[in-house]
Amino acid sequence: MEDYGIDAHIELCLDGKPTGQLIAAQIKCGDSWFARQNQEGYRFTDEIRHLDYWLSHSLPVILILYNHHTHTAVWTPVEKSRVAIHDKTWSITVPANQVLNRQAKDKLQALVLPHERSAPPQIPSLSCGQGAGRVLNLLAAARERLQIATPWIDAGFLSSLKLLSHQGVETCLLLNSMQPEELRQEIVLVARESPALQIRMRAGLHQELILVDGQTMVTGSANLTETAWRSPLEETLEYAELQRLVRAERQFQKVWRDAVPM
Repeated sequence: MEDYGIDAHIELCLDGKPTGQLIAAQIKCGDSWFARQNQEGYRFTDEIRHLDYWLSHSLPVILILYNHHTHTAVWTPVEKSRVAIHDKTWSITVPANQVLNRQAKDKLQALVLPHERSAPPQIPSLSCGQGAGRVLNLLAAARERLQIATPWIDAGFLSSLKLLSHQGVETCLLLNSMQPEELRQEIVLVARESPALQIRMRAGLHQELILVDGQTMVTGSANLTETAWRSPLEETLEYAELQRLVRAERQFQKVWRDAVPM
């Protein structure tokens, strides 16, 4: 049997009494787990199959890194909003200041007590033929990152992505290289002026995809143009299932690597 990495179960107590509320824990010990540091803490990388299992687990899952030199442990919840998907792996940052001790009690309780859990993100219902404002609302809901593949884009949507970039949303925009010359010049200008917007082009691109914070995916036949989103003939589908999101992000990253930066 393969090891999918649930090493322990933690039961929370309130006023010295067990609550029956459990958390699943994956525990890593050793110097190698602390070797990859960033500004926030320690970067943990693993196989996609483990992420699929942990996120679909009936219990909330936390990742614990134990330092046997200092006899301390740091931890983080394994949640979809916290992870980054790569080609064949995923990663998460374990904050260096989030120590597993008595002071972690409130954060752990928030993972299991229903009244303290944050509400799941509300996903807008999108359909073409009802105006570009619907997809603009979806883009505006992004808090951290956008990944967009569309053969064609118009100046209106381009300006919206520029605004989101200035609001700190990291955006990767993938376009077909056969853009009209006037729009191409605008694309080059926007890329220079937008600190968090990366634009790449690829010949023959047909992929149409919007990924919002790694939690919501919209795909279909509509380009990122106002005309397309007003047309009743275009079809658009929306998903939030993890497996679809992981596959879509891996495919996006594969095409992104081969595309030409602006």
